[in-house]
Formats: sequence, structure tokens, C-alpha cells
Amino acid sequence: MKTMIAAIALLVTVSVNAQSDKYADVMKKNLSMFDSAKTSQDFQNLSAAFERIGDAEKTQWLPYYYAGLALSTMGWVDQNVDKDANAEKIKSFCDKVSQCSILLRS
Repeated sequence: MKTMIAAIALLVTVSVNAQSDKYADVMKKNLSMFDSAKTSQDFQNLSAAFERIGDAEKTQWLPYYYAGLALSTMGWVDQNVDKDANAEKIKSFCDKVSQCSILLRS
């Protein structure tokens, strides 16, 4: 009986560590992409990737932080965007940034 409990505990520990390793690898990959992002579309895609990570790893706050940071950075990247014509789109991104900050607090 003790052997079976030890085996189950070991299996649970290994699966938790494997999930943490996968999380760390995906975060590193996306963080390296953050440095190479240049266009507003790059930052939007990066934000979506971080949000997916955050949705998969409910106990982690860092993906939501980087999702918000990517959206915030996106607003500064393209200075040629007509702010009046794209006001609704910009507002939707700002709302999304505030949703990410709300998720950080919870």
C-alpha cells in the first residue's frame, strides 16, 4: 500500500514538473518574440499568445502582464495610424489591457 501511494505521489510530482517546464519553455519563446516584434500586428499576435498561456495556466499572472504590455506597446508602435478613424479599435485594445490588469489582481 505504501509503495502504491509513493508511486502515485511520484507520478503527480512528475506531471506537475513537466507542466511547469512546458510553461517556462513557452514563456521563454514568446518573450524572445517580444524583442523581435516590430509592427502593431506582431504585438497583437503576441498578446493573444500570452492570453492563451494565461488561460491555460490559471495560477500564473505573468502571461496576462505580458499580454497587457504587448497591447500597450502596440499603441505606441504605429504613429501613422489615424487616431480618429480607428478610435473604436483603439478603445477595444485599451479595454483589453484593463481586462488583463483585472486578471492580474485576482
